[in-house]
Amino acid sequence: MDLFKSKALVLRRIPYGEADTIVTCLSEEGRLIKGFAPSERSSRKRFGGVLDLFNQVEVQWKENRNSELVRLQLADLVCGMEGVRNDLSKFAAACYFAELILVFHKENEKGPAVYNDFVVFLEEHKNHETFEPHLVPLMEHRFLDLLGFRPELSVCLDCRESIHPDRDYFFQGKKGGIVCSKCKTRLNGSFENYPLSYKLLDLISREFHKNPRQWKSNPWSPVEVHSARRALEYFIQYTAGKPFKSLGFLSKILSS
Repeated sequence: MDLFKSKALVLRRIPYGEADTIVTCLSEEGRLIKGFAPSERSSRKRFGGVLDLFNQVEVQWKENRNSELVRLQLADLVCGMEGVRNDLSKFAAACYFAELILVFHKENEKGPAVYNDFVVFLEEHKNHETFEPHLVPLMEHRFLDLLGFRPELSVCLDCRESIHPDRDYFFQGKKGGIVCSKCKTRLNGSFENYPLSYKLLDLISREFHKNPRQWKSNPWSPVEVHSARRALEYFIQYTAGKPFKSLGFLSKILSS
């Protein structure tokens, strides 16, 4: 069997038996690698205790022709993320983004960008900076775009007119986009009522195209964060067809 090597982020780890671990990583090429790490919890010889959640590592593995589960051979630490794991807000957000990637991931040309943006988020938060809640909807929107599920927030789904400061907007989660106040009245409110102001939609649009390292310099109001999260998280879970386990944990931490 050929030996493969790549930098990767640890997204999930599941204990298996007395000492083994099943680890899911996102490689720098944008591929999800689900690997069996023998004796990972009892021996430090091969893995050195580096396969902790969200660590950036360099892993070596062998493919198994009869299974999607590869066999991990070695792992070396590239960048440790203790600062993320030791802060509840940062850890809860990272868990949520990891679950979002795991649920919506598909092989496409934008896979490496998903890896790069998550690396940026983790590197920006591994030290002592305070976690800003407005990063949640921005990262949601960025990942949804890269993974092929971005909602339509720039034009009304019904009349197809671009957003305008003179109108209010409402998010229709089951269709993945907004309708303007004029169309909402005509449609008799036959959808979920998630109001999103023009200011908020314009803010998301402008911030969305920036480097994620710049997002921290422009915090949102609590009302803006709540409105964006409420709409996007409904859409995400409706599209996934199931609730996200990590979302309740994140919401509890951010509201405390």
